[in-house]
Amino acid sequence: MYCRVGSSDNLARGESTFLVEMQEAAHILRTATFHSLVILDELGRGTSTQDGMSIAYAVMQSLLEMGPKTLFATHYHELAQLDTSTVQLLTLQVLEQGGEIIFVRKVIEGIANSSYGLNVAKMAGIPAKALRTALSFQKKHFSEYGIANPQLDLFASEVADDHLTGEMPILSETESDVLNTIKTIDLPSSTPISALLLLEKLQQELEAN
Repeated sequence: MYCRVGSSDNLARGESTFLVEMQEAAHILRTATFHSLVILDELGRGTSTQDGMSIAYAVMQSLLEMGPKTLFATHYHELAQLDTSTVQLLTLQVLEQGGEIIFVRKVIEGIANSSYGLNVAKMAGIPAKALRTALSFQKKHFSEYGIANPQLDLFASEVADDHLTGEMPILSETESDVLNTIKTIDLPSSTPISALLLLEKLQQELEAN
């Protein structure tokens, strides 16, 4: 069994993370056989997109020729657009609920709609301002990269027009709090007066934001 997962380096020997990754990949290609099990995760991520994707493609083709049973995980969507008649395409299921992304941890047939990197950044606590900058940069510089609609529903939409124009607004912290409050309202036990008072309070919070 061969496994190229995770990142590591050897600073004492002057070996970068990418060099170590390539050394491990080279060892696999030199010694794996038809009877081997090979697991590769995100091969080529430690260098430029062009170099990394090219290396990932070359290694994938080499493994197809060698014939070992292989699990090859990658965020290079372009690789899935090539001839995949000899491989099985699998992805982890992702659901959208209430404008939020939920990673189900269930393997299904097909390819992912997105890498969801910005969604994960949001989950990790990256500030909304930084996410806005990242999303703007992504749309400006990488519109031709990957498949359509990257980072679907990064945040809930503010207005319907945003969907028509292709914009994906990112809610501020206050707006997210207001949205969460609305989601948790116990409507059956609410009175018209209490609902109006709550609505007024939420409007004031948004106006003050």
